[in-house]
Amino acid sequence: MAYTEYFDYTTGLNLYAKAKPLDTGTWATGVIALTENGSTGEYSASTFVDDTSYNIYEETTSPGTPASTDTKIGSIAPPMSSDIASIEADLLLIKEKTDQINAYDVYPPTRQAQNTVTVYLGETTSLSFVTASDYSAKTLNVVWRDADDVLVANTPDAGITKTTTTITVDSLPTAVTEEVRILSYAIRDSDDGDRVLAYGECYVKYAATSS
Repeated sequence: MAYTEYFDYTTGLNLYAKAKPLDTGTWATGVIALTENGSTGEYSASTFVDDTSYNIYEETTSPGTPASTDTKIGSIAPPMSSDIASIEADLLLIKEKTDQINAYDVYPPTRQAQNTVTVYLGETTSLSFVTASDYSAKTLNVVWRDADDVLVANTPDAGITKTTTTITVDSLPTAVTEEVRILSYAIRDSDDGDRVLAYGECYVKYAATSS
């Protein structure tokens, strides 16, 4: 496939490129004339070919006619297709890794600290968490642990109602609210190795009762 290449040199000269390996039988074969961009010393042509290296010559023997005795002033070695393929393969590997990062929602607010929630002694009411992402299609569980990291309760997916913006524990486990204390909780994704989606502290407080 043809492409454009540039070569910087002294302004006002007649330059050309000759494909390698050099054809010395007919010197004009494989020659690409370079055109200067104004008087900038920037020369270019749009007919360079992939996987081909070139020598750059100044027409010093007979201006206007390429000759084997012209002065070689440089060369151009564009990336080979094999090199490009290797680079593309590396980029695909990088893309696969970055796609995994996006897929697993590593950064907040998706994995979010919910800070604290407050419930009251003896309650078995529902408890909702606002989410930054839609987990309605996930299989979830909510884990509750005490200050000594002892498991207090685990609310399975069957006891959770999910919408696009909330995760609701339908009924607080009685073990969670059986005494005044501070628990830690974690909302975990059972479909992804129990990965933590959100976490925080649960304050179980005393409030006056009617009985």
